[in-house]
Amino acid sequence: MAVTASVTGICVAGVLLCALIGGAEEVELVVKAYINYAIVVFAAYSGNSAVEKWLVRKYNDREE
Repeated sequence: MAVTASVTGICVAGVLLCALIGGAEEVELVVKAYINYAIVVFAAYSGNSAVEKWLVRKYNDREE
């Protein structure tokens, strides 16, 4: 959670700084980098959730 908050803060600061300087291309690069980060985080979270559910089902079936 802290990493996501930090990355979000850094990206917001980068977008604001680029907007103040007038670098529209740099704003686009910052946003693309943040989107790539968000995709990786979502995939990791979803994959972890799926594995956890599979493990719970697997070991609950063995106990019964």
